[in-house]
Amino acid sequence: MPIMQKIVKALYTRVATRDYRKRLAQLPVQPLVADVDTPPWVVSVNYRAEDHGRPDHATAVGTLISDRHVLTAGHVFHDTNLPGDPPEDAKKYFVRAGGRLADSGHTVTVKAVHQHPEFDMGSLGDINDIAILELDGPLDVTPLAMGKGDVAEGTPVRVFGAYGPYAPSFVGVDTVIISQRMAVACRPRGRELCIAGGPKGTAFGIGFTGGPVIPLDGEARLVGLVSRGGHIRRPEANGQPGVCTDVTRYRDWIATTIGDPSATRAATADSRQPHP
Repeated sequence: MPIMQKIVKALYTRVATRDYRKRLAQLPVQPLVADVDTPPWVVSVNYRAEDHGRPDHATAVGTLISDRHVLTAGHVFHDTNLPGDPPEDAKKYFVRAGGRLADSGHTVTVKAVHQHPEFDMGSLGDINDIAILELDGPLDVTPLAMGKGDVAEGTPVRVFGAYGPYAPSFVGVDTVIISQRMAVACRPRGRELCIAGGPKGTAFGIGFTGGPVIPLDGEARLVGLVSRGGHIRRPEANGQPGVCTDVTRYRDWIATTIGDPSATRAATADSRQPHP
């Protein structure tokens, strides 16, 4: 990227972020860490890469949508070319379920990764930041139902992630759906939802990648997963909005991929899951 283009981009982001923080202070609901237990359908997505010094590395959060399928962010499964990050073909993925920490709980091997076929993090249109993990065996957990329809601006939601530099603990953050215009600093696209992010602890950065977005206005149901936001290890990036893949716009692809069209149709009905 040319130097002048980088300068313009940095100035644009700075102005947009400053405007966002002013709007954030005016919201009737401020992001805060919720005092709740982690529901059983929230899992940790991990990998092993022993030859690269990574025997057990938590890389994302996921949501169980059937006894053998986990929904998470698609960008987790491509080569980053970052120093110390193993190549994708060296990673052996598995999920952890039923633990309070991202490095605890029952483990199940990932049999296959189904990244959305049109995933493109550099796209000016839809990024399609979504993937389905097919597990090697079933988990004895009631999966979370899929939501349906649009989620209105102003809807209170709860987002689950894993926060902490050494032994990440699962946490829930209560926040609210905001407009894409308010979240312009993070460049949201068409099939995406935006959520208000706040200071450290409520910034939807690395520890929240793939984390589920659950409306608080009724029965628990999945409407989004975290794609990107403020970086939890960069204080200057805190106080930025979170951008989430709107999973309700991908119901047909999900049903086709898991091989059970009736699963998503049933999931769009009112769930009987208790709210976390």
